[in-house]
Amino acid sequence: VIVMEFENLHMVPGLYPYLNSLTEPSSGVLAEMEEYGRRRRFPLVGPLVGRFLLQLTLLTGARRVLEIGSGFGYSAAWFLQANQELEVICTDNSPLNAERGLEFLARLGFAERVDFRVGDALSIAGEVEGPLDIIFCDIDKSAYPDAFKLSWPKLRRGGLFIADNTLWRGYAWTPVPDDAPEFRRRMTPGIREFNRISSSSREVVTTIIPLRDGLSLSVRL
Repeated sequence: VIVMEFENLHMVPGLYPYLNSLTEPSSGVLAEMEEYGRRRRFPLVGPLVGRFLLQLTLLTGARRVLEIGSGFGYSAAWFLQANQELEVICTDNSPLNAERGLEFLARLGFAERVDFRVGDALSIAGEVEGPLDIIFCDIDKSAYPDAFKLSWPKLRRGGLFIADNTLWRGYAWTPVPDDAPEFRRRMTPGIREFNRISSSSREVVTTIIPLRDGLSLSVRL
């Protein structure tokens, strides 16, 4: 019974409202970014995961971060708070997202430390030279296995490959119902394959943190 309770911790009613209540809500530009995402129905990692990304950046002393899928720069805004030497390479296939992202990040004082590249995120990731301290993956979930295989060798030893949505609302391990949205059915195999290969790889040590929709941390050996 105890094991089951911990396995299903991310599903406990009231858990995330409680966690959110322990910290002050976002303010200023970050709050604007969250509201912008709500209006556009654009999925964001949110402040709980954002703070965790900031923590990881502080703990690793990261200086170079690659985001494979950046949207309009919300996760980058959390990474960039860690230190004044940190640089983030952002990628997104939407010129509008890049434009809005640069506007938000400029208002936060981060514009000079952001390299925002527009185009196919996987192709751009293939062009980026290592070593990198952190790679954050948040693209089409079908592409997660390819993103991992392509980019983890660019990490320095001890560097982190972080992937969002790796519990995938429980569909990572439970059948996807027939009436689920098409994108859920299409992307689920990619999530499952990514979880399998990242957990079985001898080149990294991987743990999935049941925070929000699941955050996978792979440390390069």
